Amino acid sequence: MSRRRAKRSERSVVAKPEKVWLRDYSRSIHARYDAARTSIENERWWAAADGLAARTANSATVRKVLRQRSRYETHEANSYARGIVTAKANDVIGTGAVLQVASQDRAWNQAVELRWNEWTKATLLWQKLWTAFVAYVVDGETFIERRNNPKLQGVTLTYEASEADLWSDPWDVGTDPLYSDGVRIDKHGNVESYKRLRTHPGESIASMLEPMTVSADAVIHHFRRDRPGQMRGVPHLTPALPLFAELRRYRLATMAAAETAANFAALLYTDAPIEPAEVDAFQMIDLERRALMSLPSGWKMEQLRAEHPNTTHFEFVKSVLMEVGRCLLTPLNIALGSSGDYNFSSARLDYILYWGNCDIERNNFACCVLDRIWRDWLEEATLIPGYLPVQQPTDFARHAWRWPPRYPLDVMEQAQADSVYYNMGHLADEDVFARMAVDAEVQYDKLGRMVTARMKRGLPLPGEAQTLSHLQRFVTQEQLAGKRLLGPKEVQEQEVENAGTRTEP
Repeated sequence: MSRRRAKRSERSVVAKPEKVWLRDYSRSIHARYDAARTSIENERWWAAADGLAARTANSATVRKVLRQRSRYETHEANSYARGIVTAKANDVIGTGAVLQVASQDRAWNQAVELRWNEWTKATLLWQKLWTAFVAYVVDGETFIERRNNPKLQGVTLTYEASEADLWSDPWDVGTDPLYSDGVRIDKHGNVESYKRLRTHPGESIASMLEPMTVSADAVIHHFRRDRPGQMRGVPHLTPALPLFAELRRYRLATMAAAETAANFAALLYTDAPIEPAEVDAFQMIDLERRALMSLPSGWKMEQLRAEHPNTTHFEFVKSVLMEVGRCLLTPLNIALGSSGDYNFSSARLDYILYWGNCDIERNNFACCVLDRIWRDWLEEATLIPGYLPVQQPTDFARHAWRWPPRYPLDVMEQAQADSVYYNMGHLADEDVFARMAVDAEVQYDKLGRMVTARMKRGLPLPGEAQTLSHLQRFVTQEQLAGKRLLGPKEVQEQEVENAGTRTEP
């Protein structure tokens, strides 16, 4: 055998076991998940799990049942559910966001903001949007319809919130992939139109007539998209609805047990054998108040002990409310309405997570609802002669929303932190004014008038009593009349100049 042939045979002998080993190893791999296995013990746990699409799972029938039960728990049966939803709406919407027009023309900004505030008060916009947000949580979606009110002065545009029951198509058979219970979209996912019933289904049978077609430009549809392809919303309280029912059942059972125990003052019993005819079973005996009573020989008296309410009742309530609050990211102290069991640090940590969710809800509401309303209002306002200034800046539609500030949990600690960041140069005046929910330009004007008034009367400026002595020496009457005050650098330069020209007596 040649040397080359021997090497070839040697390589083949070495490579062959390696291939066999890889092949055997690949056959021995068995990947699996415990949650994917079905056994006798867990087959009932996921009996309701299905593979339905988002549109099929959230069908009109399913959403109708969920809406009815969610409204029942929130508005009628459960005060905890009502308190959670109300607190959420107050913390997200509150008194409403303040419009801040951010164009380069200051006069334009002030004129538009003034007109906008007048219009929101005349149309009760923020009250309607608060109601729309409650429907967004309880019903899972809210519809805000654009209308025209000729009784309004100036902009006659107005908006009205309506329940999701009105926006439906009872004749939808569910075969069109671009149509779902009255919502028509194009192939790009843009909403083209909505179907609106003529009357509410809970009012008249006329709702079964052919629904009206409303353009998507006249309707604001706001809902939370939990699944891709979802076209209609479901109540946010859907996972918690059985928990509310259990909480109500437990409360009623506890009260019934306590009432049953209180209805019986005492029980008479004996261990001695007696004839059935001598004593009637369950015989009731009236007792006189504050009376001394003797018992027959061999008989004993025992008071019925009330097993409910016991110490575990309140713990059960807290456990249920803690689970209920998770679907809305609401901490227990807000759901319960009390922070009695909290320390200060725990309350702050819970509020931080809760406020983070409120900021997300505010941002989504501003993008989906407020920006649409602002765009429609500005379009109509610019068409009214003399309603807004004639000269429009190029960036006239630039704006921002300032939401109501939150009350700090520790006012002094928050003020100290702001002071440190401000002195380090990491906090601007606009950031401070935003927390106060005031306009920066308006606040500057107020502070300027305050400084001028204090200077004229010789009063110290807030926090700058030592600097005031320098300002009073070098500020002239002309500067006061022109509302121009010297800065620290100018004061220092003026002091140096005066020191060089000063003569000793």
